[in-house]
Amino acid sequence: MNRDWVRQRQKYMRSFHTSTTEIGKLATDAKPRLLVLYHYSGSDHERRIREVKQYYRGDVVSADDLDIY
Repeated sequence: MNRDWVRQRQKYMRSFHTSTTEIGKLATDAKPRLLVLYHYSGSDHERRIREVKQYYRGDVVSADDLDIY
């Protein structure tokens, strides 16, 4: 894979997507009853939840398409 392409993709993701750290901090301020994570790349649901829970102590789920909560 082209290194330049990888760097451009990483820059794009950081610029236009919310990190798990940012989500955790926002959720701490917003205090939702249930934080539902969606619209992300990759399939490591458990890692994503662990990262968010470093900053947010409430209930968190990592959603799949067509899930109902």
